[in-house]
Amino acid sequence: MISMEAWIWISGCLKFKELKHKLQLQQNMFSCMHSQSEGAVKASFIIAEEIARACRPFTEGEFINNCIEKVCGIVCPAKKQAFANISLSRNTIASRVDELGSDLQIQLKEKAKDFVANSLAIDESADRTDTAQLSVFIRGVDAKFSVTEELLDLRAIHGTTSGQDILSQVEQCVSNSELQWNKLVALTTAGAPAMCGGVRGLVREKHTGENHCIIHQEALYGKVLGMGQVMTVVNKTVNFIRSRGLNHWQFRSLLEEENCVHEDLPYHTEVRWLSRGKVMQRFYDTHNARFMESKQKAIPELEDEKWLSDLSFLCDITDHLNGLNVKLQGRKQLITEMRDSVKAFQMKLRLWEGQMHQGNLSHFPVCQSVSDAVTIPFPTEVDAGKLNTLKVEFSRRFADFERQKINFDLFANPFAVDADTVPVHFQLNSSNCSVILI
Repeated sequence: MISMEAWIWISGCLKFKELKHKLQLQQNMFSCMHSQSEGAVKASFIIAEEIARACRPFTEGEFINNCIEKVCGIVCPAKKQAFANISLSRNTIASRVDELGSDLQIQLKEKAKDFVANSLAIDESADRTDTAQLSVFIRGVDAKFSVTEELLDLRAIHGTTSGQDILSQVEQCVSNSELQWNKLVALTTAGAPAMCGGVRGLVREKHTGENHCIIHQEALYGKVLGMGQVMTVVNKTVNFIRSRGLNHWQFRSLLEEENCVHEDLPYHTEVRWLSRGKVMQRFYDTHNARFMESKQKAIPELEDEKWLSDLSFLCDITDHLNGLNVKLQGRKQLITEMRDSVKAFQMKLRLWEGQMHQGNLSHFPVCQSVSDAVTIPFPTEVDAGKLNTLKVEFSRRFADFERQKINFDLFANPFAVDADTVPVHFQLNSSNCSVILI
């Protein structure tokens, strides 16, 4: 016969096992919920990153969530609740993007501590609310020659945008990022006077090096050709067509009826200088469409064979300049590679100038087509003079490249340079040649 004490002990053991089993079930449930919650948060961050990269509105998250739930209800109904736990509301996406941005800033700040040398590129432009936005990019190199290129900051400038205002914003950006001024070896800007003024102020105050943006300099060359009379007519015509919805629709309909190779005519903007070549080419390809005449806005210049010759030259040369500009763009490019592209283009200018003097338009297809159509002699000598002007302007603006030729050649191919022409401390130690990278 079991005693009362034994019966109480057995009952206690059974109760303990029951409670232990319930606790294990609860722990497993919480563990499963935690795992699902962690996965849902991670998925939310991934989708928020994709929305930010695509520059889509934050409200896109709700649309994506709706699509996911409907797809999962068909493909894997058992997992529908797990996908429903992913929060993709507008506020959540905004919060996720802010957290991702803050994390990237922290990572960049940590990387910047290891930079042996760095350079900044700054540019200013107005947004659609007419607020000046100053973008600051950084390129840094650490002791292992690992190159980092990132957007350092985007700062709004309210009020004036003088050189002192730009300088003040750059100083704040450098200070917030905890960069060291003694490691700043170059500051790249556009050719605008305010930007150059800011650079000069920074040079005098912080004793840094200075150079100007290669791409921006190349974009200024079209202005030295003195062909504003051509661009004025083109811009006026394009604005008339594109600024009115009815005109734009009728123009597109006319191009479609005439089976034109193009379906539309783009705007030209000074901010996006690559658009000039596209606008010029489209304008030439569609200038035979008598749309302006139908609107009682005839363009007399289109009947002027000399003006058409100037238009054809501007079409071809801007196309060549755009090709160079595209080569100079892109991440992880070395200065020596950009120098080679510019030098190759300078050699092309010399070749084209000589061919123009001979009346050879092989590399200027639009000029060739106009030359075959007009009754007057094509002004090859005038265009050769313009090419010479462009060649001289290239040499002037890229004079720094010639002054650094020895250093560029030493870095690009240290075993092909004359040892007597390089600095003494490089003559016997070729492994140090990679220092030119910074």
